[in-house]
Amino acid sequence: MTPRQGRVLRAALAACVLALGSGGAHAEDAAPVRLRYGWESGQSWRAVYSVKREMHLAQDVQSDLGVARFDYTVRSDAKQGELRLEVRFVSQETAAGPSPLDFTPIVFRAGIDALGHLRAPDYQIGEARPPDLPGIEPDPVAYRQMLEQSAAAWRWAAFWFPELPERPLAPGEEFVSRDDRDLGSGAPGMGMWMRSERHYRLVSVAQGIARFRVEEDSHVDAAAGAEGVASEQRAKGEALFDLALGMWTRHEIVSSQKASFHGAPPAVGAGEATSRSVTTIEMQRTSAARP
Repeated sequence: MTPRQGRVLRAALAACVLALGSGGAHAEDAAPVRLRYGWESGQSWRAVYSVKREMHLAQDVQSDLGVARFDYTVRSDAKQGELRLEVRFVSQETAAGPSPLDFTPIVFRAGIDALGHLRAPDYQIGEARPPDLPGIEPDPVAYRQMLEQSAAAWRWAAFWFPELPERPLAPGEEFVSRDDRDLGSGAPGMGMWMRSERHYRLVSVAQGIARFRVEEDSHVDAAAGAEGVASEQRAKGEALFDLALGMWTRHEIVSSQKASFHGAPPAVGAGEATSRSVTTIEMQRTSAARP
């Protein structure tokens, strides 16, 4: 066999393997699947939510990292006759390291209706004692304000789950998650609003895992008096949904943002900033429902 014949044979074998693999995947993926969250009383989950961002403003380049860990517990709500979700804010860290603050007094809560949708998401802050840090005077009022700001900033991250479609999906079909909300105060004296549209297109189903391609367009306005920021974002990524668990196990999107400033002080100046971020969410069930 000549070298040329060998190359032709290898190419033909590779094409056959690809065709066989594609045919098998197509057969496995042919049936539509119905997505349902598998919330049950007594379940607990752990989520790791991370955001890596690089921002360019004029000649300045800034990078940051934020990682939050949440513990989810599903409970029965006897009064409402439905389930409720409680979320503990376990920890937060940045590129500089773990935060010394105790975030566990923050508890996020939401009802879970018969379709698995989250209703009336909110948070409360329980009794909190300032940490004893060297060189810092413990101030209960200031500490509670810091917890309030952290809870407001991470509230929607804790309840990130998109509402699932009622109809079954076949590969190639999609559902859309739309969001239009007041984000509240990200900082004292600041208001923030967001509108987004996220498309989930089902790519394949293999071994009980539904794989989605994700695309998102969103717009955020933030203002403090006469100063403000308007941001446009486009994102693409991938998400995995475990059909047996009834949960997204991994959700990752890469976003490009462009922000424009107005009314800024001369030291800051008006203009534009661009950034790129990678947001990754990983969910793991830590205990099953009680029998």
